[in-house]
Amino acid sequence: NVIGGEPGLGKSCWAVGLAVNIAHGLPAYCGYNLHTEHQRALIVTTEQNYEEINVLLNSIYQASNLPPNGRLHFIKDDGMETEELLNHIHKFVSEFKIDILICDAWGDVYDKSPNDSSEIRKFLKTFNKLAGMHGFANLWVAHPCKNSFGRKKKMADLVGGQGLIARCRTVLFLESVGDSIRHLCIEKSN
Repeated sequence: NVIGGEPGLGKSCWAVGLAVNIAHGLPAYCGYNLHTEHQRALIVTTEQNYEEINVLLNSIYQASNLPPNGRLHFIKDDGMETEELLNHIHKFVSEFKIDILICDAWGDVYDKSPNDSSEIRKFLKTFNKLAGMHGFANLWVAHPCKNSFGRKKKMADLVGGQGLIARCRTVLFLESVGDSIRHLCIEKSN
């Protein structure tokens, strides 16, 4: 699963909001039903530091009238090799069952050529295998390629293009409609 959109639209905020709802066992998010078993989420972040994460979490908790409950966890990826990151995730999910793993952002976690579909599929297969072993969903937060800015986005405009979207069951796009309105568009749903 992947959510894409231009930088600054709120993809990370949307993904953290989803994780908060899952961690609290809420029945829905943005009008879509949630089926949570473990009420726990793990987020790998490459773009925010812990201070920025706390500011974001506090604003989400305040807006939703929810208290922190210790069921939302973060791994700060400061350029780890894929194997090291997978080991951190595997260790965590072996101890704590989760419903979702959110990796923000795809282009930072994936460390090979964004144009090599076979490498992308192999990389995603590793994460999907881990998810299957431990019974959780993966969500990747992705940006479009720089040459697509300023025009209507398509799935193939995401960094990783066809290799990424072919392996994902769901592709969402967050689009701006004016200064403060965002549309969440379902581009692919299998």
